Amino acid sequence: MADELQESWQNVLKNYPRLTQHGIKVERGEGNGDAGYAEFYHPSESIGHPRPGTPLIQIRDKPYKGDLNNLLYGEALHYMPTVDENFRDLRNLYRQSLGPADFRILKLMHERDKIYSQEKGLPERTYDKFVEYSGLDAIMRGFLAPDAEAEWLNRHPYTPKQRSILNAISAYMKGIDPK
Repeated sequence: MADELQESWQNVLKNYPRLTQHGIKVERGEGNGDAGYAEFYHPSESIGHPRPGTPLIQIRDKPYKGDLNNLLYGEALHYMPTVDENFRDLRNLYRQSLGPADFRILKLMHERDKIYSQEKGLPERTYDKFVEYSGLDAIMRGFLAPDAEAEWLNRHPYTPKQRSILNAISAYMKGIDPK
């Protein structure tokens, strides 16, 4: 199974060469009980990070029906705003394009995040922190690296402007410089 994971990661790096220069590692792990299928650990995190100091994607030891390459790619995108200025600029353009429907969804997602944090005894994040570190990435990832059901892609009302920005991010990650 580890070989399958490393093979998928190599496919992601081949398809999205912007990721190759950041030293992101992938591994299988147990995670936090009922956590999702994957978790990205920023190298500056220390609490709960299996290898502090290393950008790490941990894939949970539970069945996943979707495309492993998309799962890995989507998790890797969490790191890009902190290490790549062009990605950060494109992401900020996307953030500026958010409209009322996006904000309604983000508020609902934040409420679920607060409930999860309370149930797990974790510190609650402010709305702004949630959007910056989880919510915005989730909406973007739904377009850039859809899961098995393509839930975000099929249900989220991406505007033409948002689709254009997300397509520019996709092209950039594939090695095409922004104009």
